[in-house]
Amino acid sequence: MAGWTVAFRAEHDISRKSFYELRNRAKSEGPAAVLEPPTRRPRSRPSELTDELKTQANQVCAALEAAGLGAGTFWLNGVHYGWADSTASAAS
Repeated sequence: MAGWTVAFRAEHDISRKSFYELRNRAKSEGPAAVLEPPTRRPRSRPSELTDELKTQANQVCAALEAAGLGAGTFWLNGVHYGWADSTASAAS
């Protein structure tokens, strides 16, 4: 039974470890997945800001501007990252 795996690995010039990694990937993701390199994309983006936090940051900026303090660097960073209202004035 194991003889065919040895012949297959020799024919395709892959290690035993690689063979079993590919086999397990084919079992879990389907045979076509073995033909493409595995994705390196993270499954989640833990550093991405939530909409709630973006809204709160915009409210803080508005409160600073209303108090005549300006939002300064915080406001500019928000515009830079695309989550602050870029139409608001940064000057107090």
